[in-house]
Amino acid sequence: MTFHQPRPYQETAIRHAVSKNTIVHLPTGTGKTLVAARVIDHFVNTAPRKKALFIVPTRALVKQQARSCREQCMRTPPPRVIELCGSKADDLDGSQWRSIMDQNEVLVGTAEIFRKALVGRGFVACDEFSLVIFDECHNAVGGSPMASLMRDAFNKKAHTARVLGLTASFINGSIKNPEKKREGMEGLLQATIISPLGENATNSSFQSREFINVTFELPSEKETEEADRLEGLLVAQFAQVGGLFRMQLEDWKKQAKTGSTILLECGDQAMRFWAQEGIFRSLIARAEELGNVSSDPDRVRLSLSLKRGVERLKRTFFLKEVVGGGQGGDGNVRKPFSGKCERLLELLASLRLKSLRGGGRPFRGLVFVERNSMVYPLCHVLNSALRVVFSGSESKECREKVDDCESAGQGAHFEAEKEDVGEVLSQDLLDRLVRETKDALAVSEALGGEDCEVLTRWQYALPVSGVGSMKDREREAHLREFREGRVPLLVCTAAVEEGLDVAECAFVVRFSQFQTTKAHIQGSGRARKADAEVFYFCNDPAKEESKAAELRRVAADDRLALSESDQRKRKEEMEQHAEEPEIPHPFRPGTSKQPNEDVVGIANAAIAASAGELNFFNCLPALYEYAQAVFKSPFRPDDCLWEFEFVPSQITGSPDIKLPCTLSIPTDTGWKEMKKEEMREFWGTRSLEDVIRPAERLKNVKTQDRMKRQFAYKACIDLYKSNLMNSAFKATKHAKEKVRDVCDPPQFLEKLRVKSSFTDAALTDKITGS
Repeated sequence: MTFHQPRPYQETAIRHAVSKNTIVHLPTGTGKTLVAARVIDHFVNTAPRKKALFIVPTRALVKQQARSCREQCMRTPPPRVIELCGSKADDLDGSQWRSIMDQNEVLVGTAEIFRKALVGRGFVACDEFSLVIFDECHNAVGGSPMASLMRDAFNKKAHTARVLGLTASFINGSIKNPEKKREGMEGLLQATIISPLGENATNSSFQSREFINVTFELPSEKETEEADRLEGLLVAQFAQVGGLFRMQLEDWKKQAKTGSTILLECGDQAMRFWAQEGIFRSLIARAEELGNVSSDPDRVRLSLSLKRGVERLKRTFFLKEVVGGGQGGDGNVRKPFSGKCERLLELLASLRLKSLRGGGRPFRGLVFVERNSMVYPLCHVLNSALRVVFSGSESKECREKVDDCESAGQGAHFEAEKEDVGEVLSQDLLDRLVRETKDALAVSEALGGEDCEVLTRWQYALPVSGVGSMKDREREAHLREFREGRVPLLVCTAAVEEGLDVAECAFVVRFSQFQTTKAHIQGSGRARKADAEVFYFCNDPAKEESKAAELRRVAADDRLALSESDQRKRKEEMEQHAEEPEIPHPFRPGTSKQPNEDVVGIANAAIAASAGELNFFNCLPALYEYAQAVFKSPFRPDDCLWEFEFVPSQITGSPDIKLPCTLSIPTDTGWKEMKKEEMREFWGTRSLEDVIRPAERLKNVKTQDRMKRQFAYKACIDLYKSNLMNSAFKATKHAKEKVRDVCDPPQFLEKLRVKSSFTDAALTDKITGS
C-alpha cells in the first residue's frame, strides 16, 4: 500500500491538532482526511487502550471515511475500523456496544448513532476516547446531533479526548456576522480554527475551477398559467381520491405544488414521469400497506378497493386530463422540455463534444437539484434524451465535425460552441426527443440500428437523494457506479454536497438555486478534475465567490480566535442549565439530585454509572421508540398518541396552528392521558429559554414541536420511574411483555399521505420500454 506524504500545510495542521483542540479549515480537495488519518495514528499509538471516534454527517460518508482510515493510516497493522450507521447500529444494546469498543480502535459513524450511545443511553463513556473527529463540523449547529454530542456529552463530562474538526466552510447558514459565528463554532467545539493555506487558498493548484453563469429562457406567461392550471387540477384529483374512498389525504396540496414546479423547471416529460411513477406508485403502495398492517377483513377489502380505484383513476381521467399527451388548458401541447431543461441538454451535449476532442477532459459530472422530488424525473429526462443525443453525437458525421473543430483549437468556452451544439440538437433531433422511446426496437429504428443492445442496458444518469427519499443500498450502488466510471452523471441533492471524492469529476451543474455559501463551497468542491468547470443556472458565481472569500478571510485571521479562557467561559455557560434547581433538566437516572426510589431493587450509584441522559431534544424520539417497541408494529404518532387543539392567531401572534393538548401514553395499567395542564404544572412558570442553555438551541424549534417535547420529557421520566423504561430510556422487558396486553394497539385512521416516491425500477422500466 502506498502512503501519501503530507504536504507542508498538512504537517502544520497535524502538529496543531496533536497538541490542542483544532478546527482545520481547508478548501475541498486539499487533503483534510489525510490530516485526520495522521492524527488518528498518533493517538491510537500513544493511547492504545482508548479509541478514536470519527463522526460524519451522512450515511454516504461513513463507508468513504472508514475506507480512508484503513488505507491512509500508517499504523502497522492497520487500525481496526468499524462502520456504524442505519437502523442496525441504532438498535445496538449495551453489551453489543461493549463488544464494539473491545474489538475496534476507530469508530466511524453518523452523529445520531453516537449521540444516542453517549448521551441518551449511556452505553459508552466520553473518557473511553482519546480523539474525537467531527468531519464537516459546520453541521454542529442548533439542535443537530453533532452539536448535541459536544453540549450534552464532551462539554459536560470528564474526559481527555482531543477534538479535531474538519471543514471547508465553518459557517453552515447565512454569511452574516461571520466573526460571531466563528466564536460560536470555536466555543462549541472548545477548539481553535486554523487555516494553514490562508485566505488566498483558492489560488493554489488544488482549486483550478472555472465558474460559468448559464442563461436560459424563462417560463412564458402562458406556461406559468398552465402550471397554475395543472396545480388546481391536481388538487381536485387528489380530493376526488379522498372523497371516493372516504380517506383523509395528507400533503396533497404540497404535492400539487410540486407537480406544477416540476412542469415549470423541467417540462412536461419530467412532470408525467413524476405523476405516473412517483405519485401513483406511492398511492398504490400505501393502499397495500393499509391492508398488510391489519387482519381486519373490512380493512383488507378497503385496501383492495382503494388500490383498484387509484389504478382506475390513473388509467382514465387523471392521465387523460393531467398528463395525457401533454395537453394544456387551451389545447396546446405543453413543451416536453422547459427552456431551462433544454439549456441543460445543450450544455451536456457540448461537454460531451469536449470529451470527444480528447485532451484528458472526461465526461463525468454532477447535476444538483434542490428537491428530492425532482431527482428521479430529471434523471429520467436525461436518460431518455441524452441516449439519443450522445449516440447521435458519436455518429460518423459528428466525429468528422469534431475533427474539424479540433483543427480550430481546443478549450473554447461552450458558449462559443453553441452553433456546433445547435447542429447536434437540430430541430429534427429535438422532435425525436419529444417522442418518448417505448422499447429497444424504437431506439434502434431512431438511431438507424446502431448500438441498440448498449442502449437497452445503459444509463447515462443515476439519481442520488437523501435519507428517507431512497434506500441506502440504492444510494450506495449509484455512488459506486459513478466512482468506478460506469455511469457519467449523477442527478443529486445536497445529500452528496459534502465529502464525495471522485478525482475524475470534471464538472458540476447547479440546476436549482441554492441559499448558502456552504453550498457554493461544498458543491463546487465535488469537481475535482484539473481545470474543472462549475455551471450555475440560478446563482451569480461572482457574488458567491465574494461571500466565500469573506468566509476564508475570517477563518484565516488568527486575531479572531477565542482565547482558552473565553472557550472555558463558553463551556461554563453550556453547563449552567445542569444546575437548575426547579426543573430536573436534564434527567440523569440514579443521581442524588433525582432519586429513583420507584425503580425497585436497583442501587442509584449502579444506575448512574451506566445511565443515559434524558433531555429536551432526545425525549420525543425516545418516547416514539418506546411505543414502537411495546406494540411491535408501525404507527403514526400524530394519529395514535396526540390530540390537538386549534389555536387562533390572536393568541399565538402567528397564523392559526394546531397545538397538542393531550398525550396518550401506553403503560402496563392501560392508556394514560396527560393533559396540557399537567405538563405545564411540571414545567412551572419558567420559560424554556431559562431552562435550556444555551437558548440558541431553541431558535429553530417550532411551537408545536416545543410543546410535544415538553409533554414527552415528563412522559419519559414517568415511564422510567414506573420501570417501563430502563436507564437507557428504552422499553424494559416488563413493558414489552405487559403493555400490549392491556393497551389496544394503535388504530390507523383513514388517512393517506400523498407523496412522490420513486424506485430504480421506474427508471429501468423506462429505459427498456417495459
